[in-house]
Amino acid sequence: MNTQTKVFATLSLSSATGKKIESLADTPELKSAGKALKDAGFEATHRYPASNTSIMKNHDKISNAVLSLISGPLSPQQILSMLIAGLSDIYAKCNPERHEILDPVIYCAQACLDFLPDDADHEVAFEQYIKWIS
Repeated sequence: MNTQTKVFATLSLSSATGKKIESLADTPELKSAGKALKDAGFEATHRYPASNTSIMKNHDKISNAVLSLISGPLSPQQILSMLIAGLSDIYAKCNPERHEILDPVIYCAQACLDFLPDDADHEVAFEQYIKWIS
């Protein structure tokens, strides 16, 4: 994936992950955290500057990448760990002016992870993220 596609796939993943967590949540706190992640990811996807042509051109690629991950065998904790690794990677490489767009998504993803048992191997999650964006 090129950089712009990677950013939008990751932000779309955050919204989809939030929606999945919201629908599977067994506590009001986790349901609320999932909704917050869904909303933050959705807003960030729309606020992050991009060429509409590039996004439209890669729409199917982004959708397929997100759907394959969300419907796959990974637990929500593993997906969240991957998501946080990806967001951190993007955060480190993007223009500092865009940090305010990413901050709420990172915060909400971490909040969701805090409500779940931490069974994710974060080093493996980063490797999975790198594979996913390749």
